[in-house]
Order: sequence, then C-alpha cells, then structure tokens
Amino acid sequence: MKNILMSIIRFIGIVSFLFLAANFLYIRKVTEDIKSGNNIPQILTEFPIHQTSQQKYLATRNKIEDFSIAALENQATTLILNADDINNIYTKGINLDKFTPGRFFYYQIRDNLIVESRMEWPSLDFSSVVSTETRTFSFTVNNNAILENSKFIQIDDREINNDNYNITAPLAYSKIISYIFGGIKSPSDAPGFNPDAAEYQRAIRLMGKIKSIEIKDDYLMIKT
Repeated sequence: MKNILMSIIRFIGIVSFLFLAANFLYIRKVTEDIKSGNNIPQILTEFPIHQTSQQKYLATRNKIEDFSIAALENQATTLILNADDINNIYTKGINLDKFTPGRFFYYQIRDNLIVESRMEWPSLDFSSVVSTETRTFSFTVNNNAILENSKFIQIDDREINNDNYNITAPLAYSKIISYIFGGIKSPSDAPGFNPDAAEYQRAIRLMGKIKSIEIKDDYLMIKT
C-alpha cells in the first residue's frame, strides 16, 4: 500500500512538473512573438495607454502639491483632477510601451465613477498570456465619515456581479486617494504599504484634512 501511495505521489509530481514546464514554454513563446510584433492578442492591442509628457506630468504634480501644502497648513482648498491627471500620476510623464512585459493601468472618470483598468502580461496564473481586470471607485458618507467603495466589474472576459468583489473602506485606507497623494508607490500596493515612512505619514495627514470627495462631470473634486 505504501509503495502504491508513493507511486501515485511521484506520478502527480511528474504530471505537475510537465504541466508547469509546458505552460512556461508556451508563455515564453507567446512573449517572444509579442515582443517581435507577431500574433499579438487582441486584448493587448485594444488596451488603452495614456499619452502624456513631462510637462503635463509636472503640471499635475504641481496642482497636487499646491493643494497638499495648503491642506497641511489648515487652509480650505479644493483639488480638481480629471482622468488625464490620474493617468499622469501613474505614467509619470512617460508614454509607456505596452508591448513590453509588465503591469499596466489606465484610468477613466465616467458615470460619477473612477474606472481603473489593469492589464498584465505574461499572466502569472497560467490561464492566459494576458490578464485584465476592471474596477470602479466611488465615495459615500456614513456618519460623517468618508468611505471608499471599490467594486470589481470585470476579470479577464468575465463580467462580475458579486458582492464578494465589493470592498468598502474608510478614507484612511482608500486605495486611489492614497495613491494620488503618495501614500502608496503603485496602484498594485495595498493601502498602508509604503517603505517610505515620511511619504506615507504625509499622505495620511493630508487625507485626515479632507472634508469631502465628489466625482461629478468627469472630475474628481477633493475639498478640505
């Protein structure tokens, strides 16, 4: 019996290794094809990339910094950002090449929501070469506390309509607002994860000054 069990375990191990090896070789082949401009998946071709410049990026950064200084000095002030501004923060003024492997984000503001689209390739889950997901952000007030409502609406080619994919968090743990103010380094990071203590604490203090957040007419409006 013991020998049979060991044989089964070895067999499973061999099959798992062959499966992983085959997936690795497949993904490597497809990656090489994409980098050389061949057999590019449609989802990769269609994913939008923000076109920007260093001047546009600096204009957005200066707008945010002016707001931040005023807020930290306890002044009433308003920050108005559009989707281009949020994309400028992400791209840092660089026109990204989506045909180079990596993780890419693109932001829109529509229907009083911030819409975040993410694409990653090669995918790490072996189900496809390119993985995508789309989520929305909105803000509500409950008992005078601002809450961020995050909702996944699509993962790869599947539309999501499940409350398990909805997340409500207090403003201090807002993913998108924390990212805008430098509380996290990347849109992929979890709120509160920033090795730079000064940047994180500055962002938290800024967020503590916020009195209202509104998404309206394709703009994100933050007031202290």
